[in-house]
Amino acid sequence: MNKIIEILNLLFAWLIEISAFILLPIIVYFITFKVLPVDGDDIYKIPEWMFISVVVFGDLTKKKLNFYKRFEGYDVKMVRTLAIGVLGMVVSSIMLGYSLIAMRTPNLELSDSFYVIQMWVFVIGLVFSAFYHVWIGIYDNDGKKLSYMKALEHK
Repeated sequence: MNKIIEILNLLFAWLIEISAFILLPIIVYFITFKVLPVDGDDIYKIPEWMFISVVVFGDLTKKKLNFYKRFEGYDVKMVRTLAIGVLGMVVSSIMLGYSLIAMRTPNLELSDSFYVIQMWVFVIGLVFSAFYHVWIGIYDNDGKKLSYMKALEHK
């Protein structure tokens, strides 16, 4: 039961960190879309989702590399961490570029599937960020390594 409380505390700390520094622009957009006569369905089309995704993947990469550099023999995990982070940042940056071009070009309209992919990249970045925040937090608290699937069963 203590581990579940610890995990919930770590998730709450992650949520505060993410919302304070990264999701604040999105909150402002939601308020603006509700107050002004703007079509609320267009909230998923704003390019800031990908900007936030770049920041989330970059922060995730930084945290994991700082975590792994404390140990010897983690070269493969560092390469994998860099690959995931760079892939997330590159995909997010490319999609951010397309979104910005589509906003400035009147006759260019991106398909709805583009925006669905944009949301998935954003959500995947948030899920990875939350998971590794909890995983590293539990590791730092216990000094024991957790497997991915046994995070909730860890004693």
